[in-house]
Amino acid sequence: MGSETAPGSPGLPRDIPRPVFSVATQELLDEDIGQDLSAQDLMVQRRIQELEREISALKSRQNILRCPLNRMLPPELLLRIFLLHPTSSGKSKRVHLSHVCGLWRSIALESGAFWSDLLFTTTEMTELMLNRSKEALLTARCDRLNWRHREIIATVLSQRGRLHTFEISGPDDILPPFEPARPQAAPYLQSLSLTKISIPVWKGLPLGPSVTELRLDSPKVTNRPTVEELFGSLSEMPLLRTLQLSHLLPKTAPSHTEWTKQPLSLANLRELRLRDKLKRVNHFLESVDISYFATVFVDIDNANITLESLNKLIDVLGVSWSLDEDEPCRWDDEDSEVQEISLENFTSSGINSSPRPSIAMSFSAETVPDLTVTFPRMIDSADSDAVTTFLAVLDVKLNLTQTLLYTTIDSCEVLEDPFWAQLGSSVNLETLTFSKSPAYQDFFIYSAIVAGGKAFIGDHPDDVILPEEYFPSLSTIRIVECDLGKDSAYYRGLNAITSYLETRTDASNTDLTLEINECRNFDEECFSQIKGSYTKTELDWDYDEDMSEDEFDRVDSPSDSDEFYM
Repeated sequence: MGSETAPGSPGLPRDIPRPVFSVATQELLDEDIGQDLSAQDLMVQRRIQELEREISALKSRQNILRCPLNRMLPPELLLRIFLLHPTSSGKSKRVHLSHVCGLWRSIALESGAFWSDLLFTTTEMTELMLNRSKEALLTARCDRLNWRHREIIATVLSQRGRLHTFEISGPDDILPPFEPARPQAAPYLQSLSLTKISIPVWKGLPLGPSVTELRLDSPKVTNRPTVEELFGSLSEMPLLRTLQLSHLLPKTAPSHTEWTKQPLSLANLRELRLRDKLKRVNHFLESVDISYFATVFVDIDNANITLESLNKLIDVLGVSWSLDEDEPCRWDDEDSEVQEISLENFTSSGINSSPRPSIAMSFSAETVPDLTVTFPRMIDSADSDAVTTFLAVLDVKLNLTQTLLYTTIDSCEVLEDPFWAQLGSSVNLETLTFSKSPAYQDFFIYSAIVAGGKAFIGDHPDDVILPEEYFPSLSTIRIVECDLGKDSAYYRGLNAITSYLETRTDASNTDLTLEINECRNFDEECFSQIKGSYTKTELDWDYDEDMSEDEFDRVDSPSDSDEFYM
């Protein structure tokens, strides 16, 4: 038996209270269904849209009532808070803020700055943000570009008058073949960084007087700027603080009448990174004056490094590195004393790049920044040849053997005997640290030879390195995070350390502390092997910090009890 329904309310039984609708809605519900269904359908659709607008407005009001921020903070302050949120941080993006509520969305849509930090997730998103950014200054950052971004990059560059930051990394030829730009075509640009990207035309770069950071890492040696183009651009960037040029130094040296007679002043520079052939690096340094507060990194590309070329590097850097406007750096000044050097393997960001030895120097005065020189990896000769030559140059120029106090060998694989002979002449060197470096074996092997009186200077068998003149002040050797496993060759690995300690006992007049920290494949049995009863030698090892290979495996693999709680 069916139940009767309330009139005007199809489908509602009589015993259920009739809902109360607005007058406009009730009129539509009470109207008899006639012949003109399309007209009635249109009226219902309009009413639905009216109600949806009312619901949206009510929800916005509800958000204001429930959210203290919306009640207490004016829109302009909310916008400033929104702009502090990063454009993209993991799964959270600034654009998501525009979906929280109607008020936040209206604030976002009215502000060009909200959309000016461009996203490159899709070209459609980038184009949308470009359109919504209005006249705001643009920030474009992306380190995962591919070929589908080529057109949108061209679109962004067409807005160079609004560029504030342009930092991208991607395919070699992603930049469009743009026409040479007018001078100061990017008047508001502060940072330009192109990583692993070829530059089709130097004059087409978006440069301007506001640039403070310029990082150009070109993977190819083609399309180098001319002397006039490079120095002309640098002269128009008086605020420049960071300069990195990779494979972009001019092929020819500046003529005497152009730049070397009156070097270009880069007074505000605080970081200089150059990667090229040493000859071109020297030509560039001859043509500029840089602040004595600028940290310098030189990455040498060519393998033909000579004593003369390295000697010139220090000479031209001494002239270029100015204490002030009128006084160049003097290597005989006490501020120029090198008290610490660090030798490590440097790996560039290029594809299939191999580690290359790099030497960093720390000066005695805190106001003097560091100098780092990276050398190419040799194929037919030892990697350490150029490093050894450079140490000899530093000794002549900076009296390195008298000033050096600390040396760190970090991640280097092989360092030949001439390197240790040169470094061992440092009369005041107190601490030698090996960090993640198998080169500790080369040191101990050669040091044992010296202690045995069998190490010669160069190829002269009559000139023996005296043990008392080899690292005469060395008091601490630190071995950190190295693999001390027993090598298949007897004279390698742990055996090299044992041989050195045994030989050193009879040859040395100084006390020595050997510290072993966080090393792999080193246990109590290994410690017993090198412990011995060595006079003038103290071994310092914290067992809790060191593990064998098996112990590393046991720690990494979960136990049965671990699996129970996973």
